[in-house]
Amino acid sequence: MESKLHHLYERYHRLIGSIPFVEKDLDYSVLERHKPHLDKIDALERSAVAVFDLFRKTHVYASPSYRNKLGLSDGTGEVQEGFELLMHPDDHLRALEAGIYFLGMVIRLESNEMRKYKAVYDFRIRKPGLKSDGRSGEATNWLRITEQHQVLENDIHGNIWLVLSIASVSSNQDSGSSLRGMVVHHETGELFVVPDDEKTPFLNLTAREIEVLKLISEGFYSKEISDRLKISIHTVNTHRQNIIEKLKASNTTEAVQMAMKYGYFK
Repeated sequence: MESKLHHLYERYHRLIGSIPFVEKDLDYSVLERHKPHLDKIDALERSAVAVFDLFRKTHVYASPSYRNKLGLSDGTGEVQEGFELLMHPDDHLRALEAGIYFLGMVIRLESNEMRKYKAVYDFRIRKPGLKSDGRSGEATNWLRITEQHQVLENDIHGNIWLVLSIASVSSNQDSGSSLRGMVVHHETGELFVVPDDEKTPFLNLTAREIEVLKLISEGFYSKEISDRLKISIHTVNTHRQNIIEKLKASNTTEAVQMAMKYGYFK
Protein backbone atom coordinates (compact mmCIF):
# COMPACT_ATOMS: atom_id res chain seq x y z
CA MET A 1 0.00 0.00 0.00
CA GLU A 2 2.84 2.41 0.84
CA SER A 3 4.38 2.10 -2.64
CA LYS A 4 1.02 2.72 -4.30
CA LEU A 5 0.40 5.72 -2.03
CA HIS A 6 3.80 7.12 -2.94
CA HIS A 7 3.11 6.60 -6.65
CA LEU A 8 -0.25 8.39 -6.41
CA TYR A 9 1.28 11.33 -4.55
CA GLU A 10 3.92 11.61 -7.27
CA ARG A 11 1.21 11.67 -9.96
CA TYR A 12 -0.80 14.22 -8.00
CA HIS A 13 2.14 16.57 -7.51
CA ARG A 14 3.22 16.21 -11.14
CA LEU A 15 -0.29 17.22 -12.19
CA ILE A 16 -0.27 20.26 -9.89
CA GLY A 17 3.26 21.06 -11.04
CA SER A 18 2.08 21.23 -14.64
CA ILE A 19 -0.03 24.33 -13.86
CA PRO A 20 1.94 27.33 -15.20
CA PHE A 21 1.62 29.67 -12.22
CA VAL A 22 3.35 33.06 -12.20
CA GLU A 23 3.87 33.89 -8.52
CA LYS A 24 3.88 37.68 -8.94
CA ASP A 25 0.45 37.49 -10.63
CA LEU A 26 -1.25 35.72 -7.70
CA ASP A 27 -3.39 38.23 -5.81
CA TYR A 28 -4.10 36.82 -2.33
CA SER A 29 -6.36 39.75 -1.48
CA VAL A 30 -9.15 37.78 -3.20
CA LEU A 31 -8.87 35.17 -0.45
CA GLU A 32 -9.27 37.84 2.23
CA ARG A 33 -12.46 39.00 0.52
CA HIS A 34 -13.83 35.45 0.59
CA LYS A 35 -13.08 34.76 4.26
CA PRO A 36 -16.13 36.55 5.81
CA HIS A 37 -18.45 34.52 3.56
CA LEU A 38 -16.62 31.28 4.34
CA ASP A 39 -16.87 32.01 8.06
CA LYS A 40 -20.64 32.42 7.65
CA ILE A 41 -20.94 29.03 5.93
CA ASP A 42 -19.11 27.49 8.87
CA ALA A 43 -21.33 29.24 11.44
CA LEU A 44 -24.71 28.81 9.72
CA GLU A 45 -24.37 25.36 8.20
CA ARG A 46 -21.98 23.81 10.73
CA SER A 47 -19.95 22.63 7.77
CA ALA A 48 -16.17 22.34 7.77
CA VAL A 49 -14.82 24.78 5.19
CA ALA A 50 -11.30 24.99 3.76
CA VAL A 51 -9.46 26.49 0.81
CA PHE A 52 -6.56 24.66 -0.83
CA ASP A 53 -3.93 26.68 -2.69
CA LEU A 54 -2.59 24.70 -5.66
CA PHE A 55 0.41 27.03 -5.96
CA ARG A 56 1.55 26.68 -2.34
CA LYS A 57 0.22 23.09 -2.18
CA THR A 58 -1.37 23.72 1.21
CA HIS A 59 -4.62 24.82 2.82
CA VAL A 60 -4.58 28.61 3.17
CA TYR A 61 -7.90 28.80 5.01
CA ALA A 62 -9.50 26.44 7.50
CA SER A 63 -12.73 27.31 9.32
CA PRO A 64 -13.17 26.64 13.07
CA SER A 65 -15.26 23.54 12.30
CA TYR A 66 -12.58 22.23 9.93
CA ARG A 67 -9.87 22.72 12.54
CA ASN A 68 -12.05 21.14 15.21
CA LYS A 69 -12.66 18.01 13.12
CA LEU A 70 -8.91 17.71 12.52
CA GLY A 71 -8.13 18.27 16.19
CA LEU A 72 -6.16 21.46 15.44
CA SER A 73 -5.94 24.51 17.65
CA ASP A 74 -7.70 27.71 16.63
CA GLY A 75 -5.54 30.04 14.62
CA THR A 76 -4.81 31.45 11.21
CA GLY A 77 -1.83 29.31 10.25
CA GLU A 78 -1.78 27.18 7.14
CA VAL A 79 -2.94 23.56 7.37
CA GLN A 80 -0.57 21.31 5.47
CA GLU A 81 -2.98 18.39 5.14
CA GLY A 82 -6.71 17.91 5.29
CA PHE A 83 -8.92 14.97 6.18
CA GLU A 84 -6.28 12.52 4.93
CA LEU A 85 -4.79 12.90 8.44
CA LEU A 86 -7.83 11.10 9.84
CA MET A 87 -8.94 9.08 6.82
CA HIS A 88 -9.37 5.32 6.71
CA PRO A 89 -6.27 3.86 4.97
CA ASP A 90 -8.31 2.40 2.11
CA ASP A 91 -10.14 5.69 1.58
CA HIS A 92 -6.86 7.60 1.57
CA LEU A 93 -5.79 5.79 -1.61
CA ARG A 94 -9.17 6.33 -3.23
CA ALA A 95 -9.16 10.01 -2.23
CA LEU A 96 -5.88 10.54 -4.09
CA GLU A 97 -7.26 8.75 -7.15
CA ALA A 98 -10.39 10.91 -6.96
CA GLY A 99 -8.34 14.10 -6.62
CA ILE A 100 -6.26 13.18 -9.66
CA TYR A 101 -9.42 12.40 -11.61
CA PHE A 102 -11.12 15.72 -10.77
CA LEU A 103 -8.03 17.84 -11.32
CA GLY A 104 -7.29 16.04 -14.58
CA MET A 105 -10.82 16.78 -15.78
CA VAL A 106 -10.82 20.51 -15.12
CA ILE A 107 -7.19 21.58 -15.39
CA ARG A 108 -7.27 22.11 -19.16
CA LEU A 109 -10.72 23.69 -19.37
CA GLU A 110 -11.38 27.39 -19.79
CA SER A 111 -11.88 29.12 -16.43
CA ASN A 112 -15.61 29.66 -16.97
CA GLU A 113 -16.02 25.96 -17.84
CA MET A 114 -14.03 24.49 -14.94
CA ARG A 115 -16.26 26.38 -12.49
CA LYS A 116 -19.23 24.34 -13.75
CA TYR A 117 -17.86 21.15 -12.19
CA LYS A 118 -17.68 20.00 -8.60
CA ALA A 119 -16.35 16.82 -7.04
CA VAL A 120 -18.35 15.04 -4.33
CA TYR A 121 -16.63 12.48 -2.11
CA ASP A 122 -18.08 10.30 0.64
CA PHE A 123 -15.50 8.72 2.95
CA ARG A 124 -14.61 7.56 6.46
CA ILE A 125 -12.55 9.46 9.04
CA ARG A 126 -11.47 8.45 12.51
CA LYS A 127 -14.04 9.55 15.05
CA PRO A 128 -13.13 12.53 17.25
CA GLY A 129 -11.20 11.43 20.32
CA LEU A 130 -9.91 8.21 18.78
CA LYS A 131 -6.11 8.24 18.67
CA SER A 132 -4.21 7.43 15.50
CA ASP A 133 -2.92 4.17 16.93
CA GLY A 134 -6.54 3.01 17.24
CA ARG A 135 -7.15 2.75 13.51
CA SER A 136 -8.75 -0.66 13.61
CA GLY A 137 -11.36 -1.88 11.20
CA GLU A 138 -14.19 -1.75 13.76
CA ALA A 139 -17.23 0.04 12.36
CA THR A 140 -17.69 2.05 15.56
CA ASN A 141 -14.35 3.78 15.02
CA TRP A 142 -15.37 5.60 11.82
CA LEU A 143 -17.50 8.60 10.96
CA ARG A 144 -18.64 9.04 7.36
CA ILE A 145 -18.09 12.51 5.83
CA THR A 146 -19.35 14.05 2.58
CA GLU A 147 -16.95 16.59 1.07
CA GLN A 148 -17.41 18.80 -2.00
CA HIS A 149 -14.61 20.42 -3.99
CA GLN A 150 -15.01 23.17 -6.55
CA VAL A 151 -12.96 25.97 -8.06
CA LEU A 152 -13.10 29.10 -5.91
CA GLU A 153 -10.66 31.26 -7.86
CA ASN A 154 -8.60 31.14 -11.04
CA ASP A 155 -5.46 33.21 -11.47
CA ILE A 156 -5.41 36.03 -14.03
CA HIS A 157 -4.19 33.57 -16.68
CA GLY A 158 -7.22 31.30 -16.18
CA ASN A 159 -5.38 28.55 -14.30
CA ILE A 160 -7.19 26.69 -11.52
CA TRP A 161 -5.72 28.14 -8.31
CA LEU A 162 -7.84 28.14 -5.12
CA VAL A 163 -10.10 25.14 -4.50
CA LEU A 164 -12.99 25.33 -2.03
CA SER A 165 -13.81 22.36 0.21
CA ILE A 166 -17.06 22.06 2.18
CA ALA A 167 -17.51 18.98 4.35
CA SER A 168 -20.28 17.74 6.63
CA VAL A 169 -21.34 14.53 8.34
CA SER A 170 -22.90 12.18 5.79
CA SER A 171 -26.49 11.02 6.15
CA ASN A 172 -25.23 7.56 5.19
CA GLN A 173 -23.14 6.11 8.01
CA ASP A 174 -22.27 2.82 6.31
CA SER A 175 -18.74 2.35 7.59
CA GLY A 176 -18.14 -0.87 5.68
CA SER A 177 -17.63 0.60 2.21
CA SER A 178 -14.72 2.69 0.98
CA LEU A 179 -14.71 6.16 -0.56
CA ARG A 180 -17.33 6.87 -3.19
CA GLY A 181 -16.73 9.77 -5.54
CA MET A 182 -18.24 11.53 -8.51
CA VAL A 183 -17.87 14.72 -10.50
CA VAL A 184 -21.04 16.69 -11.21
CA HIS A 185 -21.68 19.29 -13.91
CA HIS A 186 -23.63 22.13 -12.24
CA GLU A 187 -25.71 23.06 -15.29
CA THR A 188 -26.48 19.73 -16.97
CA GLY A 189 -26.46 17.48 -13.91
CA GLU A 190 -24.22 15.04 -15.79
CA LEU A 191 -22.34 12.69 -13.47
CA PHE A 192 -18.84 11.27 -13.90
CA VAL A 193 -18.18 8.44 -11.44
CA VAL A 194 -14.63 8.33 -10.11
CA PRO A 195 -13.12 5.09 -11.48
CA ASP A 196 -11.90 2.35 -9.19
CA ASP A 197 -8.53 0.63 -9.52
CA GLU A 198 -9.68 -1.48 -12.47
CA LYS A 199 -10.55 1.65 -14.41
CA THR A 200 -7.43 3.71 -13.75
CA PRO A 201 -6.65 4.36 -17.48
CA PHE A 202 -9.66 6.68 -17.46
CA LEU A 203 -8.04 8.79 -14.73
CA ASN A 204 -5.75 10.16 -17.43
CA LEU A 205 -8.55 11.43 -19.69
CA THR A 206 -9.40 15.12 -19.58
CA ALA A 207 -12.99 16.37 -19.42
CA ARG A 208 -12.82 17.27 -23.13
CA GLU A 209 -11.51 13.84 -24.08
CA ILE A 210 -14.34 12.18 -22.14
CA GLU A 211 -16.78 14.51 -23.91
CA VAL A 212 -15.36 13.58 -27.32
CA LEU A 213 -15.42 9.87 -26.46
CA LYS A 214 -19.07 10.15 -25.38
CA LEU A 215 -20.01 11.78 -28.70
CA ILE A 216 -18.12 9.05 -30.56
CA SER A 217 -20.13 6.47 -28.59
CA GLU A 218 -23.32 8.21 -29.77
CA GLY A 219 -22.28 7.80 -33.40
CA PHE A 220 -21.03 11.28 -34.25
CA TYR A 221 -18.28 11.70 -36.83
CA SER A 222 -15.31 14.04 -36.39
CA LYS A 223 -16.93 16.83 -38.46
CA GLU A 224 -20.13 16.62 -36.39
CA ILE A 225 -18.15 16.63 -33.13
CA SER A 226 -16.19 19.62 -34.42
CA ASP A 227 -19.42 21.51 -35.07
CA ARG A 228 -21.02 20.59 -31.72
CA LEU A 229 -17.98 21.49 -29.61
CA LYS A 230 -16.93 24.44 -31.79
CA ILE A 231 -13.40 23.13 -32.20
CA SER A 232 -11.42 22.25 -35.33
CA ILE A 233 -11.49 18.80 -36.93
CA HIS A 234 -7.73 18.64 -36.31
CA THR A 235 -8.35 19.15 -32.56
CA VAL A 236 -11.04 16.44 -32.58
CA ASN A 237 -8.66 14.00 -34.26
CA THR A 238 -5.93 14.91 -31.75
CA HIS A 239 -8.36 14.08 -28.93
CA ARG A 240 -9.18 10.77 -30.65
CA GLN A 241 -5.50 9.86 -30.84
CA ASN A 242 -4.88 10.88 -27.22
CA ILE A 243 -7.83 8.74 -26.08
CA ILE A 244 -6.49 5.70 -27.93
CA GLU A 245 -3.00 6.17 -26.52
CA LYS A 246 -4.10 6.82 -22.93
CA LEU A 247 -6.48 3.85 -22.85
CA LYS A 248 -4.04 1.64 -24.79
CA ALA A 249 -6.90 0.80 -27.13
CA SER A 250 -6.53 -0.37 -30.74
CA ASN A 251 -9.02 2.23 -31.99
CA THR A 252 -11.87 4.45 -30.79
CA THR A 253 -14.35 1.58 -31.17
CA GLU A 254 -12.42 -0.40 -28.57
CA ALA A 255 -12.15 2.73 -26.39
CA VAL A 256 -15.94 3.13 -26.48
CA GLN A 257 -16.38 -0.55 -25.59
CA MET A 258 -14.06 -0.08 -22.60
CA ALA A 259 -16.06 2.96 -21.48
CA MET A 260 -19.32 1.03 -21.73
CA LYS A 261 -17.87 -1.97 -19.90
CA TYR A 262 -16.85 0.26 -16.98
CA GLY A 263 -20.20 2.05 -16.88
CA TYR A 264 -19.16 5.44 -18.27
CA PHE A 265 -21.74 5.39 -21.06
CA LYS A 266 -24.78 3.24 -21.79
